[in-house]
Amino acid sequence: MQRRLRLQAAAAAQREALAWHWNGVQPALRWVDHGVALARRVVLHPLLLASLVAVMVIRRPRRALRWVRNAVILWPLLRGQGFEKNK
Repeated sequence: MQRRLRLQAAAAAQREALAWHWNGVQPALRWVDHGVALARRVVLHPLLLASLVAVMVIRRPRRALRWVRNAVILWPLLRGQGFEKNK
């Protein structure tokens, strides 16, 4: 009986520690979720991406070229991670 009480107390302490750690990690995970959602929207709506790139090229050509270079590098990575539209 004492072993059971010790195990229950240990489990309660572990639940409290997990809840405390979860409160610290939760805001960071929200940012990750928002980033994944944004990546999915961009992949599913390439016309939106093209129009944003056109506006950037008009407003800031050098910055736009850097962004396009980075996008060319990242695009295959995003496509390979399953963000593309289901067929």
